[in-house]
Amino acid sequence: MVEKLDYPNRKAYVRKTHGDYYTDAIDYTHVSILEGFEKRSERGIEMEHGEVQVATRIVGYKKIKFYTLENLGYGKIELPDLQFHTTSYWITLERSLNRSPALPALEIIDGVLDWVTHSILWRPYT
Repeated sequence: MVEKLDYPNRKAYVRKTHGDYYTDAIDYTHVSILEGFEKRSERGIEMEHGEVQVATRIVGYKKIKFYTLENLGYGKIELPDLQFHTTSYWITLERSLNRSPALPALEIIDGVLDWVTHSILWRPYT
């Protein structure tokens, strides 16, 4: 169990315990596109690769009981936001693809992801 957290010096003071639960962070993450390096559009789907900024704020934690997954409560945490730059791939769908009455949204997404996977694996960006 964490007794004290010295975040600036990156130290956690802990003691051994035999609890019947674990904790899971409650966080919010925001991804901002900074710059696109490569772009390909086909069949109403736009695939891009570029630089993004990821910002995560951890606001608390949940206590979850082993085996039953019962929520035992929560606690608040005040930590600085975590921010970093990295590269990423993302896709954008035309609105018309998402409004097909014949197919549920999950089937459309599954098909698009399958197509994107094969496109990336079998055809390099030009």
